[in-house]
Amino acid sequence: RDGNQWIWPADNPQGKNYDISGLEHLEQNESEIILTLSFTQHSPVFNEFAKETKLKMVKIQATVMGNGALGHPEDGIKFMAEMQRLLHTLKCSYGVNRIHLLPCASNAVCVFFGKAFDVHHPEITIYDFDDGTMVPILHVKNENGLCKIESA
Repeated sequence: RDGNQWIWPADNPQGKNYDISGLEHLEQNESEIILTLSFTQHSPVFNEFAKETKLKMVKIQATVMGNGALGHPEDGIKFMAEMQRLLHTLKCSYGVNRIHLLPCASNAVCVFFGKAFDVHHPEITIYDFDDGTMVPILHVKNENGLCKIESA
């Protein structure tokens, strides 16, 4: 949604305009981590949540914030593919079994991230903002080869 309209803000693909940081701080057996999707803002609440939980954080952050940070469907498809690789790497290379997902992003970013989830990825607990903190709202996991979504 851009400019109060349900449109793609870019007529042509923009290319990758986000960075992934924090992988360099992970060790091989990180059972749980925080993953942020910071495309409209990187909220200070994310850092407070990390301090409270004492979990390491991997940030996916737009280089230019806003609903248009993922501005074209082709960019979304490339983002989805990179997120599939990242989730696989987190599971296989770092031993991550659970991700605490803190999103502050457009619908497009969230949908393409969700489409990236598959049977070989860690479980994901998705959080939302509530009274100055983050609260769990959904839990996504694989059960017998099927994606299962539950209220958290």
